[in-house]
Amino acid sequence: MIGRERRVFKYTFQVLTGHGSFGTYLKRIGKIDCVACWYCEEAVDENVEHAIFECNRWASVREECETEVGRRVNVDNMIELMLKNEEGWIAIERMLVTIMKTCLKNQHTIEIRDRRK
Repeated sequence: MIGRERRVFKYTFQVLTGHGSFGTYLKRIGKIDCVACWYCEEAVDENVEHAIFECNRWASVREECETEVGRRVNVDNMIELMLKNEEGWIAIERMLVTIMKTCLKNQHTIEIRDRRK
């Protein structure tokens, strides 16, 4: 796939840098007070690794992606699988966009709620 142009959507960039709608990042920049994952009953910090690769809320999204790429996607192999072929790129990008769009909606919900206080 060398030489093929691949766009990096803003959501993928946010995952790669950790600068997205994740509790740990939002707290660091002063947007929220609590870093706990919205979906997990346990007190788990919502960082990029948890949100993308561990949170039970996204298990079906991850499973669909992993079926398409033919193996488990994790923090250690995500970039390798994206660069391996176009199918991997598309499957992982779709997974990230699905997860990140919902995380962004949650961030906006928190911000609106906090403004009303």
